Amino acid sequence: MNCFDVAQPMCLCEVEIDSILSVGSKPPPIDPVARASREMLGLPTDRPVLLTGHQPVVPHPGILAKSIALKAHTEHFGWAGAHLTIDTGTESVGRVDVLTGTTLQNAKAYSVQFLNEAAGVLAYRPTASIRHEALPDGLPPEMRVGYATIVEAFQSAKGPTAAAQASEAVAHLRARFAETEFSFMASQILSTPAGQKMLDAMREDPAGCVAMYNKAIERFPNAGIRTLLGGADPELPLWVMDGSTCRVAHHSDLDADVLLPKALTTTAIARSALADGFIHGTGGGKYDRVTESWIGQWLGWTLAPFGVVTATTFLPGFSPDDYQAFTTDLRKSIHDPASEDGVQLSKVKAAMLDAINAAPRGSKARAEAFAAFQDWRASIATTPNSASNMKMEDVCRRDWAFPLYPNEILDRLKVEVCQTVNAAINLQPSSVQ
Repeated sequence: MNCFDVAQPMCLCEVEIDSILSVGSKPPPIDPVARASREMLGLPTDRPVLLTGHQPVVPHPGILAKSIALKAHTEHFGWAGAHLTIDTGTESVGRVDVLTGTTLQNAKAYSVQFLNEAAGVLAYRPTASIRHEALPDGLPPEMRVGYATIVEAFQSAKGPTAAAQASEAVAHLRARFAETEFSFMASQILSTPAGQKMLDAMREDPAGCVAMYNKAIERFPNAGIRTLLGGADPELPLWVMDGSTCRVAHHSDLDADVLLPKALTTTAIARSALADGFIHGTGGGKYDRVTESWIGQWLGWTLAPFGVVTATTFLPGFSPDDYQAFTTDLRKSIHDPASEDGVQLSKVKAAMLDAINAAPRGSKARAEAFAAFQDWRASIATTPNSASNMKMEDVCRRDWAFPLYPNEILDRLKVEVCQTVNAAINLQPSSVQ
């Protein structure tokens, strides 16, 4: 896959997408299992489906970029776009980090809980009411508006579960930049014919499933996937409900009332039957190499291709470059406060250093010159504030919830992602158009 870089002062987009584009615009043949599975989930069968997915949390701009790229691609080729909500986890969907202050000198990150959430798996967790938590002082107006937009979206969202509520809220927030035509939940896919086909294969050959799964992980050790335990009752790449939470399923659990797919099983079913292309972020791009190796070696299936879309976007004034410049200026203000431009050594400091160097080593005169220099510096130095101990990763982040960014940054993100996708399309052979 090729990677196209588009750099701007506030946004860097990196897109890999030609493995998807090479599929072309004509629908590939759909076998009966795939057709029945798509129909069951409300997906079209008369045109190719391009899929992306994520947990139902308010995404950061890098995740939003996947949906923007999906929209750009589907509009060009006439495909259907679909979003897969990963509702099989237990994470919080009602918490968002915010940043007070408008400069690095007074910035501080806070985590705000805006939902009264229950515990448990999202697919079976009840909906949550709004928690009216006081926001920290010093929140910039644009970020305060963005936070209110998030809360309003969740307050208006309906649905029988926490996952449905959050999915609807996030879809509403995302619609301004990339409305998605179809959607379904990860918890639904094992009940489809394609999901049942996967379960039957695990039931018939659990040892082969585990062996090939672990072998694939060994091939891609940086994917962050845990191996499965073998033995008489091996683990399988599934979850089984255990009260309000879940645990890794064993072969003996295959007849349990509630089974849920783990990550690799989810994308294996999606890419074998539910979609003709998949857009991942950087994490999914790593682990789905494992999926391809596992499924190819175990079942001999060829999965639909995937591409990777990622974007790095910082708040204005809060990029790593801004932080580096700030800390450099802060050090200069402490160590040479008389410098006029923070670059050139001040005449006062230069004279005092010359006096220190001119005195013999170990002499009383050298000690007195050094003490005079320290007294001078302490008398006029800028008093370091909390920002001098601030960690870059606390405030110079790319993963703030996207509604917290200024609209002009998000608009620029959309333009850059679309331009990058269009550049990839234009570089494709004419046979795919």
